[in-house]
Amino acid sequence: DDRMKLPHTQLHNSVILAWLGTECLPGVERAHAHLDRLCAKYQQQMDEYRRTKDEDYFIRERPNTTSFVSVMSGYAKHGTIKHISTVDALLQRIEDMQLAKSLASVTLHRKIASVEANTIPYNILLNMYANYAAEDPKFVIKAEELLKRMERVMVGKQKPDSHTYSTVFKAYAKSGIPDAVARTSTLFELVKKVAERDNNKLLTKELYNTVLHVLSVVGSEESTKLAETIIKEMDSSNQPMVMPDKISRSIVIKSIASAGTLEAVQRAEDILLKCLKESASLVDTASFNIVLSAYTRLRSNEAADRAIKLFEIMKEQYSGGLKQIRPDAHTYTSVLLTSDAPGAHQLLQDLVHRFEGEKRDKDEPSARAFTSVLNKWFHSNDANAAEKAEDVFRLKDKFFQDHGTAKPTIFDLTTVIRTLIKNKKLGRAEVLFDEMREPSKSLVDTDLFNALLGGYSKEGTVEAAMKSSELLDEAEKAGFSDAISYRACITAWSNSHAPNRDERIEHLLNRYIKIGKDPKSLPAIYNMLIKCCQQCSTKTSTKDKSIQRAMRVFKEMMKLPQVVNHTTFAYMIMLCNSIDDPRRQRALLASLIEQCKKEGYVSPSVLGILRNAGHNALCSKLLNVKEHNFRMIDIIDLPSAWSKNVQIAPAATK
Repeated sequence: DDRMKLPHTQLHNSVILAWLGTECLPGVERAHAHLDRLCAKYQQQMDEYRRTKDEDYFIRERPNTTSFVSVMSGYAKHGTIKHISTVDALLQRIEDMQLAKSLASVTLHRKIASVEANTIPYNILLNMYANYAAEDPKFVIKAEELLKRMERVMVGKQKPDSHTYSTVFKAYAKSGIPDAVARTSTLFELVKKVAERDNNKLLTKELYNTVLHVLSVVGSEESTKLAETIIKEMDSSNQPMVMPDKISRSIVIKSIASAGTLEAVQRAEDILLKCLKESASLVDTASFNIVLSAYTRLRSNEAADRAIKLFEIMKEQYSGGLKQIRPDAHTYTSVLLTSDAPGAHQLLQDLVHRFEGEKRDKDEPSARAFTSVLNKWFHSNDANAAEKAEDVFRLKDKFFQDHGTAKPTIFDLTTVIRTLIKNKKLGRAEVLFDEMREPSKSLVDTDLFNALLGGYSKEGTVEAAMKSSELLDEAEKAGFSDAISYRACITAWSNSHAPNRDERIEHLLNRYIKIGKDPKSLPAIYNMLIKCCQQCSTKTSTKDKSIQRAMRVFKEMMKLPQVVNHTTFAYMIMLCNSIDDPRRQRALLASLIEQCKKEGYVSPSVLGILRNAGHNALCSKLLNVKEHNFRMIDIIDLPSAWSKNVQIAPAATK
């Protein structure tokens, strides 16, 4: 009896499974190579049998369905998108071997390998198509073609099963194709017809839920309507295996809420509350969280109000005994994201207190919850915003020390520092900055230095400017300075009203150029220096040095590409008024006007300064306009070449 002589098939399959047990792609490839050798030996022995026609000749090397399915499963688990064609080729070999067996004579039939194209290998390939549908939507078409191929090739009781159709639906969900809803609807109707025709158990709750999931991913008005139709169909069914469960309710609520409009989310909430009233056992925390998250994404006051009201309903129902809708960290986070700063702060404190009291994993506050409240205080106009932001940061730091999660980040610290500075708490910002630079914290980077430098730049005092220079030196030494750092320090000196601020700024500029920071910031830094020179030139004690410095710097700027702009000329023209010698003043003004025309930087601001320069006759002559019309001319009255490098507002053009 041939059935007693098949040890080699089992032995070969053991080798294949051993290679697959290595749980890596090279192991799968070795298993595939062994399968190929087995098939080659099988073919050689079949050829030998046909040649000898010896009925007692025994075919020992026979692959079976398990041989192929094992290798296909290995590629599905460890392979990549390029291995889809390999798995498809293995499936075709199965089909070819099944066809050969079906066409063989009775005598030969006992000799041929028992390889059957059953549901399993098809489902393996379908799963690969579904998994990679997001990378290449063509796999949706391939999945549909394979489904038709199954119906054509499979024989007897072997037919596409519930998993087969579910996998195609998953391909629709992942692909993002525009007609996913239409394809889902068409295939689902086909499944129902097949189930009715064959009187089988193809329609299961799991299949319905998969279809609902596809519709929830699409999130359109069309998908929402179809989801509502399907859940009604499930409700009206008398079959226990089709009746909706918690998962069904959650998915359909998500499907409706994902449409992304206030009306859709309200409809999802209505369904949720109706389920709560009619059959509370089908509603859980996840269902509430879906609706709350949808309200959060809308970012509107009305959505925020509805989220808070729904949260109150949830707490009330939980307190009343419905333990399956217990609010968790996801719930609190969704509501605090929609709340104002004080409300969000209170919710965060409640969540932390709850977690520390009950120690449930689902109550553990996320890092995002803390950071969200920090951001709300930063944008808040509340008088206590600075203190509250610092409280949240310290609460997060303590939570991390106690529980090892939600570690404070540099972004968090930077947000607090900026909140303190925004609320005129620079001294408190300095203390926190120094505290967090301790080795035990080590929370420091360029953005953090820049936040404090930005605070100094707004103070407008010499003391702040001095501190800014010291902090910039520290940042430079630690490798945490950039163009923004230098601009903040220069701005601090510019706003300080120190008599030598132009000298300080020139020193910073030369240092900036020497170390090769971002050249795109040079025009702004140069112009800040020219502006300070112009301001200092109005002081008797620094006038001459400031004028000389401005002239020297301006010459340097003219030699550099794309550094001078209309702002440079505006400050230099203003500087002319500080020159005591009238002849020298007129000569410099004339030279600047000619250069400004030549470079194409005659802007509305330059023209406005010229009107107030007190040299109407000279300016009129150089601009080729009549003196009595000089104060009324506009940019559009002058040659366009003089303004070619100035962006003029549309309202100022013809």
